[in-house]
Amino acid sequence: MVNTVKRKLGINITNRYFKEIRAFDSSIITIASSLAPHLYLEGNLSGIKISTLLNLSQGIPERVQIVPGKINDRKCIDGFINDNECLYLSDRGYYSCSWYDKITDEGFKFITRQVPNASVEEVKSTYVEDDNIFDYEITLGTDYSRNKTKFALPSSLLSYYLFLFLSLYIF
Repeated sequence: MVNTVKRKLGINITNRYFKEIRAFDSSIITIASSLAPHLYLEGNLSGIKISTLLNLSQGIPERVQIVPGKINDRKCIDGFINDNECLYLSDRGYYSCSWYDKITDEGFKFITRQVPNASVEEVKSTYVEDDNIFDYEITLGTDYSRNKTKFALPSSLLSYYLFLFLSLYIF
């Protein structure tokens, strides 16, 4: 059934650089706090957070974790990033320079949207031989705030457009 839907929708997310493409995101489901006081979130609401790892190459969820709604998004995805041959996509709810350093140091590849006020320093740019598209190596953060990444991270407009396209469908 999944293959039929992928074929009808024209979903074909594969490439020669990565074994698979996976995306993860978290959503909060809220209810009245009187119904679940042990899951208190804020005000008169309680909630749970559902984090999902979706394999875009196969079109199916691979893993789901359910935790109380107050848990930070990055703490909900333990074990989601575990394959160095895959490309991981996430939204800006997972923003952390130290976390980017950790997963880069461990050899994982990822594309993420950045927070609007992120400080970015261009380290190097390379022409990609397509319509004015450049690949940039960047450093996130600043020395002043001590949240600067220690690695130069690749960032290209092509990757940004790929993620923007995918975010319309899955985030």
